[in-house]
Amino acid sequence: MLRLTDIEVVYDNAVLALSGVSLEAKEGCITALLGANGAGKSTTLKAVSGLLYWERGAITRGTIEWNGARIDGLQPHEIVRRAIVQVFEGRRVFANLTVEENLLVGGHVEPQGAKLREGLERAYAMFPRLKERRRQDAGYLSGGEQQMLAIARALICRPQAILLDEPSLGLAPMLAEEIFHTVTRLKTELGCTVLLVEQNAAAALEIADYAYVMETGRIALAGSGAEVRDSEDVARLYLGFAGGAERRDYRAPAPLRARRRWLAASA
Repeated sequence: MLRLTDIEVVYDNAVLALSGVSLEAKEGCITALLGANGAGKSTTLKAVSGLLYWERGAITRGTIEWNGARIDGLQPHEIVRRAIVQVFEGRRVFANLTVEENLLVGGHVEPQGAKLREGLERAYAMFPRLKERRRQDAGYLSGGEQQMLAIARALICRPQAILLDEPSLGLAPMLAEEIFHTVTRLKTELGCTVLLVEQNAAAALEIADYAYVMETGRIALAGSGAEVRDSEDVARLYLGFAGGAERRDYRAPAPLRARRRWLAASA
């Protein structure tokens, strides 16, 4: 289990990005982390993967535990060696390297030899299309194929937990659907614990076992994926949609009475 307890993150010793964030990503489950832009979702993932320092951020309070042991304060490569890998927003493949060279980069903390070959076969088994294009420069792949490559690169290190940041960003609906199917396979076929940050809340809640909704650096509410998906008040107040195709008008003030009613019922 991945557990964050009362995490506070500050950037540049001045900007409070997270305040008292507590959440759990249970073993072998998909946990969705939802919310508007700037709510602190990506910062939460970077706190887990140890990357805040390089963005002038720091955890100033709280603890992060993986299988009962604290990992906050570890270097990113040490966290990867504990089988926790992050897949970044925007794919970030090495455009001038081939598909296979990109995958080999993902195994830089693994010893060379049989384990690395096993990692390549694992990635190709999950994404046969990448095996067909393994000698092709990654920059010539489609957006969906580049996202597959980014996820496949994470599989080289045999992760037990994968942190996915906006995997459907910028993809056509059919490609996004394929990526969400892939996320489900990470759980069902590989047994990975998945912490998923996603703007497409409706699609994320369809596959999530549990969900947290963030609001201005805090956890606003939590529940099973089905509970959050089926609550009209939650959808309207926090996720920007209600009643299927109906969309929230962000220029209108939030319906506070409905919000208080939902929170009172959840207490």
